[in-house]
Amino acid sequence: MVRYTAFTGNGDKRDARPSSELMRATEKIAEGPINRGYAIAKVNSMGGNAKMYEYPHMGSSAIDPGEEVYIHDEAVSYKVPGLDGQWYAVSNSEISPTVQYMPAAFIGEIEYLDTYMPGAPGHWKNMQYAFAGGSGTLEDPFLIETADQLNAVRFGMTMHYKLIADIDLSNWGNWVPIGGTPAYGFMGGGYNKAEVGACSFYGSFDGNGHVISGMQIVINEETPFLTETGNWRAYGLFANLATSPDTHQIKNLGVVDFNIDVTYHNIKKQLDLYAAAICGGMNNGTDIYNCYSKGGKITFNISGPGSVNITAGGIGSEGGGVFGGQGNQKHTYLHIEKCFNDSDITVNVNEANYSIDAGGIMGAIDTTHIHECYNSGDITLPVNEGDYEGSWHECTAAGICAYAAIPEIPGIYHKPPESASFIQNCYNSGNITGRAAAGIFMFSASDIHIENCYNVGKIHGNQFDASTGYPTTAETVSSLAAVSQYGTEYIRNCSSNGNAVSGSMWKNSSALGRKVLAAIPEDNMPNRPYHFVAGNVGSFTDVKTNTWYANAVEWAVKKKITTGTSETTFTPDATCTRAQILTFLWRAAGSPKENIANPFSDVSQSDYYYDAALWAYGMDMVKGPVFAGNTPCTRSETVIYMWKNAFCPAFSYDGKFADVSKDSECAAAVEWALYMGVTSGTSDTTFSPDATCTRGQIATFLYRAFTK
Repeated sequence: MVRYTAFTGNGDKRDARPSSELMRATEKIAEGPINRGYAIAKVNSMGGNAKMYEYPHMGSSAIDPGEEVYIHDEAVSYKVPGLDGQWYAVSNSEISPTVQYMPAAFIGEIEYLDTYMPGAPGHWKNMQYAFAGGSGTLEDPFLIETADQLNAVRFGMTMHYKLIADIDLSNWGNWVPIGGTPAYGFMGGGYNKAEVGACSFYGSFDGNGHVISGMQIVINEETPFLTETGNWRAYGLFANLATSPDTHQIKNLGVVDFNIDVTYHNIKKQLDLYAAAICGGMNNGTDIYNCYSKGGKITFNISGPGSVNITAGGIGSEGGGVFGGQGNQKHTYLHIEKCFNDSDITVNVNEANYSIDAGGIMGAIDTTHIHECYNSGDITLPVNEGDYEGSWHECTAAGICAYAAIPEIPGIYHKPPESASFIQNCYNSGNITGRAAAGIFMFSASDIHIENCYNVGKIHGNQFDASTGYPTTAETVSSLAAVSQYGTEYIRNCSSNGNAVSGSMWKNSSALGRKVLAAIPEDNMPNRPYHFVAGNVGSFTDVKTNTWYANAVEWAVKKKITTGTSETTFTPDATCTRAQILTFLWRAAGSPKENIANPFSDVSQSDYYYDAALWAYGMDMVKGPVFAGNTPCTRSETVIYMWKNAFCPAFSYDGKFADVSKDSECAAAVEWALYMGVTSGTSDTTFSPDATCTRGQIATFLYRAFTK
């Protein structure tokens, strides 16, 4: 089993010279940005020809031999396509807003830095980890069953992942958001030291109906660690999500019983804080589906003469309960669907000039679609007029989302729902408190559509005198949506009547006396931790979507490799026979026909495996005259069949398994299977060549081999 080393924060030593095995493992996972840190190197003597190149403009600047450059931990091929040979991402200072690119020929000996943000509030770990399976592709994601493996996601920020067990982080210490740094810097812009090593997550993460519990981010400091200028900090499971095409980026995940508690006693500079259970920041184009936050707390206590902007949300941020933030890099849309928040958000601010946006699902958005979501968590922000002397809308709270920003695109006004921010089929039952408060949505600086929503939560805000220029009470304290500054709020079929909404996504709740969302029924949520009910794969009642072989079975059925043992069963735990494995393999290979006489005495043309048996004979997988189709298939036979189907590529077996000798008939096939990621053995030292295979295992082996 290939193992990977996770690097450390909080002042611990790092692996300064990784082994060759580690280097190969790192190359395997690092097909995109890596959330790790940096190294330092001196430029070789190249006759004064050493240069750093810019991208995308491809300008260049000369650099003197012997001069030190900082090497950033990111895969250059991900950002600069078409390069020949090995290149490094470099800058000529530890903190530089400009990252350039340099061929490896110009780089001298690399010194990996021994410490990484000593004294930072977040904790990374020195540990060995191995994913539980998978190859990191969308079709075959890395499988995660431990906290160490979850932490390792930061070392492959464009890969794909899937939970196969609940994860408990209660004994971890301060969690560092995936993509963030131990100083809680994020985005990776490189403008201050707190961001060094940060990057966005471009992959996908399938919670698979599992929960991550006990996440703790507890900070109590005089001022933020590594305070400079432009201080951005993100708190949550992830730091920042970037666009991941053609997939729900985060789905089927619950984050429960967490605590994000941030206290700064004396801030002196500008500070932007983003917090949410799942993600502190999100770029438009990301997609969150079937996720929730439950039993957690997000708390800010901020004091000092500086200024602070806080965005919090239950699901995501730029401030919210589940998601924290949003971005406007592209004219694409952020989609949030079938999510709920049952965690509380509290913000206390003294002295500082502040701006706060907090919502049950999102704190702030632009061009975002939120569908079939609800909030039952309480949001409590400052209320008194004297809390801050600025505009009233500098402190907004709402059950679904507090604020819609102006996207940086032309022609943003008078847009239909599909081209503007759109909140549809949502409701709030939590208590909302703030200077400006609303049940669904509070303040808009661009067009927003709100449709088929209701609020039954208690709303508490401040009273303002309209003669002073502040909005009236009706505008600042609203059961639904309040004020537009520039755009227009289009509100359709929304009220404080929980039975006025309509459509198939709603169902009546006799317990609550109002309608709830059928996909996430508020009246039927069990005690924490809550698990989504796993669905069936296709028509198979015995293959659930949260099983480790679910993707493989779905693939095999779509490719017509198998149709199951009946219309409603796949029987994944049944022993797979020789006839079945060879038929599956024959179909996966394209069902080729062999023009030979039947060499088997026990195979007739009426047998479903007749053509497969003749093909297997022609491929030298089996001998005659007896086929013995009902014989259970072993692990060694399976890898031999698959290796021969690949035309017997030459592999030298290194003898790593105690139960497979170097001169074994299956030795080369075993080494091929390891290399291809078909199987990693039954333990670090055993392959179990004589163990029989189940139908679920065979489908998984084929899936891994044919989807590479």
